[in-house]
Parts: sequence; C-alpha cells; structure tokens
Amino acid sequence: HFDVDAELRCVFGHVESLEPAIIMNSTHLSCKSPRALSDVVIPSASIVLLRVFSSYVIEAFGGITEELLNLDASTLSDHSNNLIFTYIQRPTLVSIQPNIGFISNLRSTVSLIGNGFPDPEQEETDQVIRELSSTLLCHFTFPKYNTKLYSSVSFIRFGSIMCHVPKKIENMIEDISDNNNETYDRIDALLDITLHGKVLSSNSLQYIFYSREPLVTSILPENGPSAGGTLIRIEGENFVDTEQLSCKFGNSNFGIVQAEFLTSNVILCKTPMSKEVGITVTLEVSLNKVSYTSNNINFKYVSGAVILSANPSSGPSG
Repeated sequence: HFDVDAELRCVFGHVESLEPAIIMNSTHLSCKSPRALSDVVIPSASIVLLRVFSSYVIEAFGGITEELLNLDASTLSDHSNNLIFTYIQRPTLVSIQPNIGFISNLRSTVSLIGNGFPDPEQEETDQVIRELSSTLLCHFTFPKYNTKLYSSVSFIRFGSIMCHVPKKIENMIEDISDNNNETYDRIDALLDITLHGKVLSSNSLQYIFYSREPLVTSILPENGPSAGGTLIRIEGENFVDTEQLSCKFGNSNFGIVQAEFLTSNVILCKTPMSKEVGITVTLEVSLNKVSYTSNNINFKYVSGAVILSANPSSGPSG
C-alpha cells in the first residue's frame, strides 16, 4: 500500500525519474519514465527493473547508488517490488501508401512503411508485442487548424502497419468550415504513431484529404487498336495533378497507366495493350492508384487501325 502523504520516486534500471511519482490512491501511482540511455531494436527491447523508493531513502544513500539497488527491496519498502519496464525503439516512418484520401471515404485504410515496427509473428509469444498491438494508435495532426484525431492500427507484416482513417474526419471538416465560413477542397495532415498518448515514431509523414472524389463523364475516342498506344482524352470533374494520377482499363492491375494532367476537368491517358480483340473494358481514374472511380465509362479494343478524324472532312465527288 502506498502512503498518499509520502514523496516517492520511480527508478528505471539505474535512472531516477525526473519527477516525483503521482500517488493516485493507496494501490496505484503514476511514474514518468526518463529517457532511455541507448537505442534498442524491437523485438530485442531493453528491459529494466522498475522500483519505487522514498525520496528520503534515496537521499540517505546519496542518490541512486549500486549499494541502494543491490539491497533487498523488502528491507526498504513494502512497495519496492521488482517490476519490469521495457524501452522500445522509436520507429522510423519511410512512406505512406497511399498518401492521398477522401473525406467521403471513411472506410479507407493506409499502409505505413517503416523501420522498427513490431513483428506480428511474435505476438503470441512476446508480451511486449501483444501490448503494443493493443495500445499503438495512428495519429493524424492538422497543424493549420490545431486539431488532431486518432485511429486504430492493424499489423500486417514486419516493417508495415495499416492505419484506419479516422471516422470523425468528416465532422472535423464541417466544424472547421463553419468556424471559418469557408469550404475546403484539400486538407493537409501529418501522420505518426503514438503509444500511451505520446508520439512514438521519430518522424511524421504528410497525408492529404480531398473533399471531392474524381468523376469521369466522357472519353474520346471510345475505341482503339488492341496494340495499345491510343491517346485518350478523358473529361470529368475534380481531377488533381498528383504523382499517382492514373487510368485503369479493365479490372486488372496490368491495365493501370500513368495519366497526364491538363486541367481539373481534362486528363490524357494512353491505352495499354490488350491480348483480346473486340473486348470492351471500363476506364476509371484514380488520384492515388488505390481508390478508382466507378463511373463505368466503356472503351473497346478493336483490330487494326481506327480512323479518328479526316482532314479535310469533305471534297468533290469526281
């Protein structure tokens, strides 16, 4: 039992916490861990003993000395038990896939690629990994608006975790718009990882929310040779000049080609080759190569050359 009137100090290994322990009640107290002395790597985390001493005892021994630490904890205090505390490495974030999303798509996820993430294969045998699985959160910060949102994470493989886009993002945008009497086509965020409410990752990465998803209304021409290479003019709405701006012909990833941005209403794409002649495929557009439109605009592959236009378009009969 803790004496609520006592001044207690937490000692992590050989390092004393910079702040006194906060005694919540006779059975619970809160300690702020000091900075780890060296970097460690998950899952080989740095494990230290966590002990609690009275400030008077520490003062009597002249600080955190080997003599103090080597004494039987029970002779000093009933609450100086040999608890375990684990320091883990701060993960480094390398990239986000995709780094663009839409406010209207609240079921979307993003993959964070980085170094120092827990290995999900060790979750069953490693208590530290299990605790991380339940306490890590994705942290979306909106610096311009002094706002932040949290979302759950799912481990998918070593070096990569999956973040779920916060469900409250739409309400947050509405509040920002109402408070500033403005509408927003784009909201920039910073994404990092938190543990117990504190930022864990050593860096953050940019993530962009767009308020409107792209829309395809028409294409010209509507057919072309199966050899591919036909330049298609695609008209629609809400196109954005991003690195991942792309067209997808059919359902296969082999049908994905890079798009050329002209305006927010016009982009260009060259058709990929098709192994089948006479087949009709849908043409959809994406800003991030993950979420594609579903406007069902059709393009048909035909054999041989296709006449797109004639110049002049008229002439004498004889």
